[in-house]
Amino acid sequence: MSEDLLIGEVVVESQTYSLVQVCVICGVATDRIAGLVAFGIIAPTGISPSTWRFNEFALHRAKKAFRLHRGLGLDLQGLALTLELLDEIDRLRAQVDRTHASNPIA
Repeated sequence: MSEDLLIGEVVVESQTYSLVQVCVICGVATDRIAGLVAFGIIAPTGISPSTWRFNEFALHRAKKAFRLHRGLGLDLQGLALTLELLDEIDRLRAQVDRTHASNPIA
Protein backbone atom coordinates (compact mmCIF):
# COMPACT_ATOMS: atom_id res chain seq x y z
CA MET A 1 0.00 0.00 0.00
CA SER A 2 1.44 3.40 -0.91
CA GLU A 3 1.30 6.29 1.49
CA ASP A 4 0.77 9.80 0.11
CA LEU A 5 2.17 12.38 2.46
CA LEU A 6 2.57 16.11 2.02
CA ILE A 7 5.65 17.40 3.76
CA GLY A 8 6.55 21.02 4.35
CA GLU A 9 5.41 24.05 6.17
CA VAL A 10 1.87 24.14 7.53
CA VAL A 11 0.02 26.93 5.78
CA VAL A 12 -3.53 28.05 6.41
CA GLU A 13 -5.34 28.01 3.10
CA SER A 14 -8.50 29.91 3.99
CA GLN A 15 -7.19 33.26 2.73
CA THR A 16 -6.95 33.79 -1.02
CA TYR A 17 -5.44 36.60 -3.03
CA SER A 18 -6.12 38.07 -6.46
CA LEU A 19 -3.40 38.43 -9.07
CA VAL A 20 -3.09 42.14 -8.27
CA GLN A 21 -2.77 41.45 -4.54
CA VAL A 22 -0.04 38.87 -5.12
CA CYS A 23 1.80 41.31 -7.37
CA VAL A 24 1.67 44.03 -4.71
CA ILE A 25 2.79 41.67 -1.93
CA CYS A 26 5.68 40.29 -4.03
CA GLY A 27 6.54 43.66 -5.57
CA VAL A 28 6.42 42.39 -9.16
CA ALA A 29 4.42 42.94 -12.34
CA THR A 30 1.60 40.62 -13.41
CA ASP A 31 3.70 39.02 -16.15
CA ARG A 32 6.15 37.77 -13.50
CA ILE A 33 3.34 35.96 -11.63
CA ALA A 34 1.97 34.66 -14.93
CA GLY A 35 5.43 33.21 -15.63
CA LEU A 36 5.38 31.31 -12.32
CA VAL A 37 1.96 29.95 -13.24
CA ALA A 38 3.10 28.98 -16.75
CA PHE A 39 6.02 26.98 -15.33
CA GLY A 40 3.85 25.28 -12.72
CA ILE A 41 5.67 26.92 -9.83
CA ILE A 42 2.37 28.16 -8.41
CA ALA A 43 -1.17 27.13 -9.29
CA PRO A 44 -4.11 29.49 -8.96
CA THR A 45 -7.75 28.62 -9.07
CA GLY A 46 -9.73 30.32 -11.81
CA ILE A 47 -9.52 30.06 -15.57
CA SER A 48 -8.01 33.41 -16.53
CA PRO A 49 -5.75 35.97 -14.89
CA SER A 50 -8.73 38.18 -14.09
CA THR A 51 -10.32 35.36 -12.08
CA TRP A 52 -7.17 33.80 -10.61
CA ARG A 53 -7.12 33.31 -6.85
CA PHE A 54 -3.97 32.27 -5.00
CA ASN A 55 -3.95 30.54 -1.62
CA GLU A 56 -1.40 31.11 1.16
CA PHE A 57 0.79 28.24 -0.09
CA ALA A 58 1.01 29.80 -3.58
CA LEU A 59 1.80 33.21 -2.09
CA HIS A 60 4.55 31.74 0.12
CA ARG A 61 6.00 29.81 -2.84
CA ALA A 62 5.95 32.89 -5.09
CA LYS A 63 7.80 34.92 -2.46
CA LYS A 64 10.37 32.13 -2.12
CA ALA A 65 10.77 31.99 -5.92
CA PHE A 66 11.44 35.71 -6.14
CA ARG A 67 13.95 35.54 -3.27
CA LEU A 68 15.79 32.80 -5.19
CA HIS A 69 15.62 34.84 -8.38
CA ARG A 70 17.04 37.93 -6.68
CA GLY A 71 19.64 36.03 -4.67
CA LEU A 72 20.85 33.58 -7.30
CA GLY A 73 19.67 35.09 -10.58
CA LEU A 74 17.71 31.97 -11.51
CA ASP A 75 15.40 32.03 -14.52
CA LEU A 76 11.96 30.38 -14.49
CA GLN A 77 13.32 26.94 -15.41
CA GLY A 78 15.95 27.22 -12.71
CA LEU A 79 13.37 28.36 -10.18
CA ALA A 80 11.07 25.45 -10.98
CA LEU A 81 13.88 22.92 -10.65
CA THR A 82 15.31 24.49 -7.48
CA LEU A 83 11.92 24.59 -5.75
CA GLU A 84 11.26 20.99 -6.77
CA LEU A 85 14.61 19.94 -5.31
CA LEU A 86 14.01 21.90 -2.10
CA ASP A 87 10.63 20.16 -1.75
CA GLU A 88 12.35 16.80 -2.23
CA ILE A 89 14.94 17.64 0.43
CA ASP A 90 12.13 18.54 2.86
CA ARG A 91 10.36 15.27 2.04
CA LEU A 92 13.52 13.22 2.59
CA ARG A 93 14.33 15.00 5.86
CA ALA A 94 10.85 14.24 7.13
CA GLN A 95 11.26 10.61 6.09
CA VAL A 96 14.56 10.38 8.00
CA ASP A 97 12.95 12.01 11.04
CA ARG A 98 10.09 9.49 10.93
CA THR A 99 12.55 6.61 10.60
CA HIS A 100 14.57 7.83 13.57
CA ALA A 101 11.42 8.37 15.62
CA SER A 102 10.20 4.82 14.94
CA ASN A 103 13.62 3.23 15.55
CA PRO A 104 15.14 5.02 18.54
CA ILE A 105 18.66 4.07 19.44
CA ALA A 106 18.77 2.40 22.86
